[in-house]
Amino acid sequence: MKLLVALVCVASATAAAAPKGPHLVVGKRVSTGNATTILFTSTRLVFAEESSKTSALVDVDLATGTQKDLFRTKEQLVGYECDAAVTVCVLDLNTGPHGREMLSTGDVSRLVVLERTHTTPLSITGVPHPMLIDVSPDGRYVLVREELARNLIAYDRTTKTQVSLSATPTETLWVDSWSGSTVTVTHQPQANPTYPTYSAWNLTTDASTTPAAPRAQMPVMSPNNTRAAEIVIVPPAIRVTEAGKTRTRTLTEKEAEWLAYDCEWLDDRWLATGSGFLDTTTMTLAPLPKGTTGFDGSLEYVHGSRTVLYGNPKGTFIATLVGP
Repeated sequence: MKLLVALVCVASATAAAAPKGPHLVVGKRVSTGNATTILFTSTRLVFAEESSKTSALVDVDLATGTQKDLFRTKEQLVGYECDAAVTVCVLDLNTGPHGREMLSTGDVSRLVVLERTHTTPLSITGVPHPMLIDVSPDGRYVLVREELARNLIAYDRTTKTQVSLSATPTETLWVDSWSGSTVTVTHQPQANPTYPTYSAWNLTTDASTTPAAPRAQMPVMSPNNTRAAEIVIVPPAIRVTEAGKTRTRTLTEKEAEWLAYDCEWLDDRWLATGSGFLDTTTMTLAPLPKGTTGFDGSLEYVHGSRTVLYGNPKGTFIATLVGP
């Protein structure tokens, strides 16, 4: 009889309903191809799209639902980098003989500058096969490296000049962050890539100073700046700080399965994470909507907004999170 009672208690606890969080209302489909977000705000969406026949950059007005092509081509879009406002983008286009579905060593790659909807070829002296690395937030500088090389070359679109930063034979250079015309460079050693060093490279004076501090990983602040959220990977947890006091939600192994380093505030109460929607007042974790994790689908968020981008095998959709 005692065993029966125990079993009843366990069954009751297991059957307890999960906390209710925001639910997904799917709206207009904006792409049926393979879409990658470039810019996503509460009013504007820009994404790169690869389909079986064309590549494109598409601009969507979220207020009206109107979308237009900024650029579309039959060439394969191998890569792209844009300024902060997505008014200037540099596109890496492939014109290989084997079609859009296959890249090979004999392919011809070219860079073009896209300013709004106008394109011009980009040619950098002494770099016949440039590998696109980054574009400065103001769109002035384009960073590339010669194919198979480790050094960085910065091309100034305003003055039509370029400067170069050399790497040692045992390191590769990458971009960490920007501050005006100064770029913080990551020096990644081949032997131990998890322990890079950093330098500050001034593109105006072509002076490089070391050491430099990498971009700080700041807590994500709520829209009204009263709550700060942090993801803790080991042991897995979500931490929220408000008025000097910290609340922690420790995650189970299952809850932490899709936990990522990033999180985003939907409003001043609800925090979206890879593990679920966290009510930061009660610290209860509501599950993500069905079909939005793993291979089933994905969600992209805008800070302080219930408008989301929902992707699944059928395409990319504008959607809304509705609920508490």
